[in-house]
Amino acid sequence: FMEYRKIWHRRGVLAMLRALLHRRNLASSLLASPYGERRLTNFLHLGELLQQVSSELDGEYALLRWLGEAVSRPNGQDAEQVLRLESERKLVQIVTIHKSKGLEYPLVFLPFICSHRTAETPLYHEADKAGNRTILDLTGADSSLAEADRERLAEDLRLLYVALTRGVYATWLGLAPVRAGAGKSEKTDLHHTAIGYLLQKGEEGDA
Repeated sequence: FMEYRKIWHRRGVLAMLRALLHRRNLASSLLASPYGERRLTNFLHLGELLQQVSSELDGEYALLRWLGEAVSRPNGQDAEQVLRLESERKLVQIVTIHKSKGLEYPLVFLPFICSHRTAETPLYHEADKAGNRTILDLTGADSSLAEADRERLAEDLRLLYVALTRGVYATWLGLAPVRAGAGKSEKTDLHHTAIGYLLQKGEEGDA
C-alpha cells in the first residue's frame, strides 16, 4: 500500500486504482461475481471521476473528504453520479438536448419539445465595431425584454435542430396547443416555442 500511495502521488489517483485493479486481479474477481460487469464499470467510472475532481482539490485528504460527502449525499440528478455500462446502450436513455449534441440514437422521443421559458431578465447582446457586447438593461424596458426573448428563441431553435437530427430511424414529437397561465383565451403560446415558431411562422394560433 506504500507503493500504491507513491503511484498516487507521482501519477494520480486513477493510475493508483488501475495498479490496484491489475495487481490484485480485481477485474477477473469482479466479473466472476453477480453483476460483475456493473461492479467493474462502477470501479473504473469512480476512478475517472476521482481523477477529474482531484485536479480541482488540494491534496489527497480533500479528495477523500469529497468522496465521503458524495457517498453520504448521492445526487441522482448529477450526470457524473449516474452509473454507466456499455451493454446498457440498448435500454432507454434520458438525456438533455444539450448532452445529446453530436450523438445518434436509433429512436428519439421528444415529449416536451413544446415547452419554453420566456426570458425574464433584460440581458442580451448587441454587435458593435469591437464585436458583441453584453447589455443588461436595469430599467427592465419592454424592448430590452423583447430582445432578450428573441435571443432565447434563437437558442431554442438551435437546440431544436440538434434534437430533430439525433434519430437514425424515427423521431416522435409531443405536440400540443400549449398556453401559459390559466386564462380562457382561444389563442395559444405555441408560437413562442421553437417548434411552434416554425410551424406557425411566428404567428399566434388557436387550439
